[in-house]
Amino acid sequence: MMRGIDPLSHQPKVSQTKQQNAAARPKKEGAQASDTVEISQGAQSVAELTELAESTPAQSKANLDAVREKVQSGFYNTPEALENVANTMIESDILQDVVSKIVQFQTAKEQLSEVPDVRAEEVERTRQLVGSGFYNQREALEGAADGMIDEIV
Repeated sequence: MMRGIDPLSHQPKVSQTKQQNAAARPKKEGAQASDTVEISQGAQSVAELTELAESTPAQSKANLDAVREKVQSGFYNTPEALENVANTMIESDILQDVVSKIVQFQTAKEQLSEVPDVRAEEVERTRQLVGSGFYNQREALEGAADGMIDEIV
């Protein structure tokens, strides 16, 4: 009869007292875990929206269903209902933010349209330099080329 080796007989035995002491021993001050996890901004947004959707009460779904029914029935096709909806939207912070951004965009667009595409004085100065032979010099050509490259890059 052959006897096999018990795989657990190699393991060092630890007394229960040592196990309990190890579990109860507090961590040293200043000790920090070395593993870190970074969650992308997109994943954080998805998690927040998912949490928000899950925390939305069933009453909100019922309210949305009621609004859908009113829209389909034509309830909002009356001047009074449309005026109420419009006033609510106007008073909404979200709509005010959007309108503010539109105004800023339009103002910037108008200001940009007032800036000439070509500065006439620079064109005239460059013509004079070309006419005087300034750009026939190697240093002037290299400087102009470097300037153009810097503008592109």
